[in-house]
Amino acid sequence: MKPAYRPEIDGLRALAVIPVILFHAGFEVFSGGYTGVDVFFVISGYLITSIIYSELKADKFSIVTFYERRARRILPLLFCVLLATIPFAWISLFQVDMIDYFQSLVAVPTFASNILFVIKADYFDTSANLKPLLHTWSLAVEEQYYVFFPVFMILSWKFLKPKAILPLTVLIGLISFVLSEVGSTVLPEYNFYLLPTRTWELAVGAVLAIVVSSRVAWFSNLKNDKNISQFLSILGFAMIVFGMFCIDEETPFPGSYALLPTVGSMLIIGFASPTNFIGKILSAQPLVTIGLTSYSAYLWHHPLFAFAKHLSYAEITLIQKSLLCFAVFPLSYITWRFVENPFRNKKRFSKKFIFVFSLAGSVLFISVGIAGVVFDGFPNRLVNTELAIRKYKPDNRKLKKESWAKLNDEKKKVGTGSWFNPSNKLPNLLLVGNSHSKDLYNTLTSSEQAVNNFEIGQSIAQVCDLNDANHDLFKSKSYDDSDIIVLASRYRKEDLPFISDAVEKFLTDNKKVAIVKEIHNFKVINGRTEADIIIHEYQKSKGLNIDSDFNQVVATINEAYYEDYITQSYLVKEQSDSIINLIQIKHPKVIVLDRMKYVCDDASKKCFATDNELQKFFYDYGHNSLESGDFFGKRVDEVGWLNDVITLSGK
Repeated sequence: MKPAYRPEIDGLRALAVIPVILFHAGFEVFSGGYTGVDVFFVISGYLITSIIYSELKADKFSIVTFYERRARRILPLLFCVLLATIPFAWISLFQVDMIDYFQSLVAVPTFASNILFVIKADYFDTSANLKPLLHTWSLAVEEQYYVFFPVFMILSWKFLKPKAILPLTVLIGLISFVLSEVGSTVLPEYNFYLLPTRTWELAVGAVLAIVVSSRVAWFSNLKNDKNISQFLSILGFAMIVFGMFCIDEETPFPGSYALLPTVGSMLIIGFASPTNFIGKILSAQPLVTIGLTSYSAYLWHHPLFAFAKHLSYAEITLIQKSLLCFAVFPLSYITWRFVENPFRNKKRFSKKFIFVFSLAGSVLFISVGIAGVVFDGFPNRLVNTELAIRKYKPDNRKLKKESWAKLNDEKKKVGTGSWFNPSNKLPNLLLVGNSHSKDLYNTLTSSEQAVNNFEIGQSIAQVCDLNDANHDLFKSKSYDDSDIIVLASRYRKEDLPFISDAVEKFLTDNKKVAIVKEIHNFKVINGRTEADIIIHEYQKSKGLNIDSDFNQVVATINEAYYEDYITQSYLVKEQSDSIINLIQIKHPKVIVLDRMKYVCDDASKKCFATDNELQKFFYDYGHNSLESGDFFGKRVDEVGWLNDVITLSGK
């Protein structure tokens, strides 16, 4: 039994999907556009619970029929989109991205993509936005919820009084909300993607559905008061819109900030009607049409944007962004008309067909995904080989993987022991920080000056986490054995208040201290470095066939990096540099180091971003490739970068 059709809910779907599309297209004004997903969660929780509750009440609920409806609604279009992405992935994704894509093909039909993506990526980082199937995480959350929620409803209805369902649903929602609030700062990626911290958003809709279906008196009184309904529906609309413009990537989310889209959606569903202002707006035919096709629009938009970026070596222009956004809607209408609607027709496709189709489609995509992983992303595809120029490697994620290999191999040897050998009489230098301390490890272990004067170890830590005296670093034997701590990080906004505290802690523990200023943040476009873009343009316009071409392209790259270095600034780097300078004034014995002194050469006006064999030294804005180790190691020696640290060590 379906609840009565309400066009304003389709309008609410449009209000949800449009900002999501604009956010992923890159329109910065919609900084909180991703909260449209939270609106979808509330709508889904409301509609599904309304159906289950009414069917339980009429003693007509069937778990098989429930999953048949979900399969008809979700899978045909999902399979259509997955199938369409395969050729585009084949022609545009480098090897590591392709392996990730094949893993997604396994995860999506099993509704586990949220688990895959929480392990693999940050929702807001560049590589994540380039993943064509990233957006399916929300679909996975919903379907995981619908594995458990109907069972909960059935058992509660059978073994408890129906009236117990409402307080139990509220309790589940409150527990999930508390987990979400804590997780928004403690484990933000897990908090964003996983069911336990998203359940409360679906439960908001579920609670409303139970209240409406139960005909709770206080709610009916509020609903029937036209002035109150008008006010509450306007308030709900304002909350959603405010969140879409004022929440951003820095906001701890979901947590309490998600109350804006979720409570706002609850108020609209609960109190908007064809007779009040918000109900009339949301019932307008253009919004209803977009709402009807919103599932199609949601599934299509992210692959469309991701592949456009993969195929482009330039920033996506405002006109291109707009065209891509507009393209979503006719495409979504076509698949809504010819895929979604036909499969919902029970006369056209029987229950048996739907289940067989669902199983066969899932097996097909899982098999393709497994094959792609087994065959290592098919590395001989044209996209991996068309720029096979000398030692140039276009796959930046592969360079990233290689750059970690050296350090990870050393860590395996160290295990839980100390990096430092007691029989070695050299001072023990411990590099502490995030991934940039990995880069410095690769550089210093290739420097004669470093290896002749220090035994070198490394420990991963984010500065803000060092505020905890029980951090693993402080309990490690490597820390106890170290003589000199070198702090090297890309400092995040949340790190800034704790840089001084970390230094004070090191000094209190009788460590000699050096701080490395953050490396310059070079330009990156669509996951490609400036070196990639310049090499591609040279190859496209001139070819790279003779030595003079190589000399010219290397010079162009290094000069372009220097130009970027002297003209572009980055606020958090400026702030961290200022804090580090103040620390040195307070503690004159603390050494301050700047990696740009060996990365760049002011006399020749160049930064070293590639060698004469076109081996890139950066695989993103500032992380070093493994190939850069020897080169920058020699540069460290050439400029005497460690002279002050050697003096500090007393060697």
